Amino acid sequence: YTAVGDAVNLASRLQNAGKELGIPIVISQTTHELTHDMVQSRRLAPMTLHGITGECQAFEVTGLRDTGVSQADGEQ
Repeated sequence: YTAVGDAVNLASRLQNAGKELGIPIVISQTTHELTHDMVQSRRLAPMTLHGITGECQAFEVTGLRDTGVSQADGEQ
């Protein structure tokens, strides 16, 4: 199976931008909105990405937030 579509294209472009910038985890505005209460992040300068219309707002994930939820089965 192959994953295709706008979201997959954006993820690929953000991954490549992260490699160029030396940033391990880069997420989109949409992902940031869905996860901001779970991850610490830093807003990056808007990016122009090949194959993506307009500028893309991206974020560097810098850590995890303490959500008060423990992992099941003692996983760490």
